[in-house]
Amino acid sequence: MTALKQNNVAFPFDAEFVLDDNSLLDIPPVQSRPGMLETLNRLENEKLSAYSQMHRMVADIALLKYQREGSQREVGQVHADSLYRLALMAEYRAGDGAAKIARMGVLSALLTVSMGYELEFCDAMQLAAPLLDIGEISWPDHLRQVPELNDADRVLMQAHCQVGSQLLDGARFVELRLAGEIALSHHENFDGSGYPLRLSGEDIPLGGRIVAVIDTFDALCSERPYRPAYAPQKAAELVISGSGSRFDPEIIRAFQRDLPLLLQVRKEISIPELANRAGLVFGQPPEAGLWQKFI
Repeated sequence: MTALKQNNVAFPFDAEFVLDDNSLLDIPPVQSRPGMLETLNRLENEKLSAYSQMHRMVADIALLKYQREGSQREVGQVHADSLYRLALMAEYRAGDGAAKIARMGVLSALLTVSMGYELEFCDAMQLAAPLLDIGEISWPDHLRQVPELNDADRVLMQAHCQVGSQLLDGARFVELRLAGEIALSHHENFDGSGYPLRLSGEDIPLGGRIVAVIDTFDALCSERPYRPAYAPQKAAELVISGSGSRFDPEIIRAFQRDLPLLLQVRKEISIPELANRAGLVFGQPPEAGLWQKFI
């Protein structure tokens, strides 16, 4: 029979063994090793030191992230301000100003979001769309006043698309590259009858197709030397009638769907008192994401 010995007392495995409080008295105490307490204290201090170091690292990372985001915001503000100044330069020569820039940016962004595109692209459209006519700085003064263009004038007029594209070509920022696409393509027709490259359908960049609708709508609502302004509702009907020929039918469907909102926003931005209240004053760029305040 195998037996278990404890304190020189043998216990057979098949014997009945009862553990009670008295039996604990026979268990020898754990012998403390020399330096064990010091070792435990040292390990505890090392753990606390490691935790403290980790917390400092997390705080440093958070500070770096905050500083980086602050720098990015400043760069973004400078970038948006520069784009606004470029657009203002072109519109100032044409006799327009901050309200026209805001209308093109906000209405283009609202039409873009109505089609289901992401917010980042809509923000980019607000910044890029007002630069559609930056190439018009190449126009001679008489070109804005003639009631009817001759062949030579028409060549000069249409050249503003390539001039605008060339001015913005090779830009590092996505909004400027988008503006270059819009400048080049916003007079292309969906059926291929436009200019300057006679592109058709989806070969026309999306930004150009969207801005073409807003630009035509806004132009029809504005007075010209050769015609009075159309009422906004009538201007919208004329735009809608160009579906499939001048304009992308999908974009026109979105334009029709959101027409009450677009009409209201254009009215608000065009009224000087409301425009000033929204911060749309000469020399001050519209705030980033302004279009989102209208939805």
